[in-house]
Amino acid sequence: METNVMKTPEIVALMTRIHNENKIGAGQFSFIEEKLDTILSELNRTFEDIKQLISGDFREITAVTDLTLEWKFMCLNFYCLHLLNEEMVKNSLISVSNAKLLRSYVENMMDIGISQNIVPNLPFYKSIRKDDIGVKEKYYMLKASVSGIHHYTFCSSLGYHLRNITLSKLFVGLLQLGYCPLMKPSQNKKGSFQMTTDFYEEVINDQKYFKEVILFIKTKISTHSFLLNLSLLMKPAIPRWFIDALLPHLNYCLKQSNGIQILFSLMNHAQTSQSSLKPISVVGRLVSMSSQCDDFESHILPQIDNLIYKGDSDRELIFLFGEILKYTYNKNREKGLLILDKLFCPLKKIVRNSDCSNVDTQRLSLSLINVIRVISYVFVNSIDKLEIQLIKNYVCILFNIYIFLQQQNPLSLAEDLRSIVIGYFTVLDKFESFKLLENLVFNIQSSVYYAPKYNLKLSTVSNNILISFDEKNKKYDVLISARTIFSLFGSDSKLHNLYFAFLLSCLLEPKKYFPDASLLIAEDEGHLSTFERKLAVFELLNTLASRDTIKKSFNQNIPEELLHYFNEIFKNALESGAHNDPEHDEYQTVFTTALILQEVLELKSCNDFELIHTLKCLRNETKDVELKTLLCKILEGNEVGETITSKCDEVEENIQLVLSENIVTQGHGLIVLKKMILAKHPKAVERKQFIFTIFKERLIHRDTYIYLAAINGIASLADLGTECTNMVLNTLCEEYREFPTEEFGPNAIEMRLKIGEVLVKISTKLGDMAPHYKALLLNTFLCGTKDEDHLVRASSLSNLGEICKVLGYKLGSIVTEILLCVHDIVSSDKHEESRRAAVFVIRQLLVGLGKDMLTILSDDILVVYRTLKFLYENDKDDVLRLQCQLAIEEVNTNMKYILTPQVELNKSKKVVVL
Repeated sequence: METNVMKTPEIVALMTRIHNENKIGAGQFSFIEEKLDTILSELNRTFEDIKQLISGDFREITAVTDLTLEWKFMCLNFYCLHLLNEEMVKNSLISVSNAKLLRSYVENMMDIGISQNIVPNLPFYKSIRKDDIGVKEKYYMLKASVSGIHHYTFCSSLGYHLRNITLSKLFVGLLQLGYCPLMKPSQNKKGSFQMTTDFYEEVINDQKYFKEVILFIKTKISTHSFLLNLSLLMKPAIPRWFIDALLPHLNYCLKQSNGIQILFSLMNHAQTSQSSLKPISVVGRLVSMSSQCDDFESHILPQIDNLIYKGDSDRELIFLFGEILKYTYNKNREKGLLILDKLFCPLKKIVRNSDCSNVDTQRLSLSLINVIRVISYVFVNSIDKLEIQLIKNYVCILFNIYIFLQQQNPLSLAEDLRSIVIGYFTVLDKFESFKLLENLVFNIQSSVYYAPKYNLKLSTVSNNILISFDEKNKKYDVLISARTIFSLFGSDSKLHNLYFAFLLSCLLEPKKYFPDASLLIAEDEGHLSTFERKLAVFELLNTLASRDTIKKSFNQNIPEELLHYFNEIFKNALESGAHNDPEHDEYQTVFTTALILQEVLELKSCNDFELIHTLKCLRNETKDVELKTLLCKILEGNEVGETITSKCDEVEENIQLVLSENIVTQGHGLIVLKKMILAKHPKAVERKQFIFTIFKERLIHRDTYIYLAAINGIASLADLGTECTNMVLNTLCEEYREFPTEEFGPNAIEMRLKIGEVLVKISTKLGDMAPHYKALLLNTFLCGTKDEDHLVRASSLSNLGEICKVLGYKLGSIVTEILLCVHDIVSSDKHEESRRAAVFVIRQLLVGLGKDMLTILSDDILVVYRTLKFLYENDKDDVLRLQCQLAIEEVNTNMKYILTPQVELNKSKKVVVL
């Protein structure tokens, strides 16, 4: 049949008319039959004529279907492609603008023929039709469209222009046609569809054909292009059968030389600013799926290992290693441990007693930098981080590397190492923390924590680590290690308290931590002398005792554990006689410990009467004038604490101190009155109303020392009955809401935050009485969330979250107002502290509600969950995203409890008398 004589521009113009007149494009499809028929009549053709000219596969399929508007549209477009192909065969060229139009029209064809006919959840699926059609109709349209696109992409002269835009969607269609699971023929219908034997056999034959088409395409394009286009199909929530269809093809490519790096490079090249594709995540997931293959260790694992040594030229490869490790470990723990072992290989080479004779120090230096980066990323800084206990064996090695980097020109690696070590400490209990600290400080070897080589030497040059093994370097410097731990902990009061308690406990076990010097030399030349070890402990104890972080944490109460340590040290001195013999090995320990105790008890009294008794005995027995004087000063400062329970007129005496004109004396009187209230001194309890009045009058004082003492004094009265609780909460809430900010100047924010902390502490102790004060507390902190200062807003939100946790289901209808407040701050507040605190409120609310979550939040839980998911996936603030993740986990935990409640089985025994 003779075809119409049309030139390339005319053919493209015809396609433009077909698409424009039918309103095709931008996801909108509206077929107008009159327009299609008009175009056909102008061409002087019928649809039967057209079908004879287009590709054979498409023509055969159209013969078994009704010629709907979609089919007419596709026929006209494939006819245009046929005409263009004939022009290209005649060496006719297509302009750049026309080629661009052609590609956009072919994309529309694929949306109509492929995207709307594939299974939902597959990549590129689009729900376009207003009225759905049957299963068979979709199948034939998909089959015809895939066949036609394949023909003009690989069997015509148009392939050069179409290949880059058709491959990914074409592969989706081919994979569905070749691998999608089928229903067995039966008499039962699924909706309006029934699988007949004839149709089943037809589809089975089609599957064989389309699998061959995939292999044919594989021979026609480069391995790189084949790998890239298949990897683009790895999307979240795709069906399992689709993954199984992809994996054999992807694994084949990944097993080639440098297959992982090639795929990653291709995906990076394909990445655009508008693309949601994350090459590192996609490649990591792909490689983790290959862990199920038998030859994973021989073909894939060496490539993963090689990424560690490529990070100098491309740091993204380091993060790729981390993603592969995380995905593989979560999917196949056994193979994940193999990758982890590869990661630790460079660290193993600097473990004590390992062979370093054949170590390539240059290669080891590069790999060591990259290992630190991977560990920091995988175990500390990523949202879906792995459990940090996996690095247990190498924590001491990493700490010693940190020592070298901190002493010299610090790299960004030093901060990575710091976050790793601190991150590991945060998951340990006190016993395990002490075990780790004794390894870090004293280098005590154990089977759990590997120690570094004594002769290891690190230096930094131009942001690189240089490794060498210096045979002259044989000592492990305890003082440097102890100081480094102190700097490592920064301003973290919790870790400082832990470190202080550990160092103090070391003084109770001198044989373990300060053995005889002759034993040290005989055992190991790598240790410093006993004197140098003690010097390190004393120096750090003094430094910590004078730190503001320690003093602030001890401001209310000194931990009983520490007081016990002090008491035991002094009791040991009494038993050994060290307090009377300056030549005794432990004399310096007694004197230095007394100095530290004096620093710790500064401006505070001690209520540990056993310690007071031990100090008195030590003072009375010692013959050393200097030690006796020091002990007298300590006891003199703690006479009040000692005599609270014995003096009946103590209340009046301290009231007189409060009325003094001297600020220090006033503050001391207020503090002692507070301690008497806490100790429930009979006279103080009897005069509680008068003492409350004294505290309240001092709230007008603008000295921060007096003001805080008065606030804490008022708070101490909260445990003396309902009447006192009412007075305390009403006073503190009013003070919080109407705080005189201008009068306190730069200290105003700190003062107000402390009042909030006091209110929260009281609230957590209310127990069943908490709902009685619900309105007062919630209104107070809700008012604070409107404050002009973002720190006050953040503090109010944090306090609000704690109150929500305490109240739980007893919040009632006010929960809606809380959620509205939180939503406004998350969506409009410009300060990250406030937004983080707002999400914290949601998390604490979910913790408090527990199994009552759905009952209380029945109308709001869906909005809350969607908001959390949106913030988790889109917000740039990592801390806020972490808070969202924790809140989402609370939702999941509550739902598990609601949907799968624990059934308690009760066993009872009955005696039946017949």
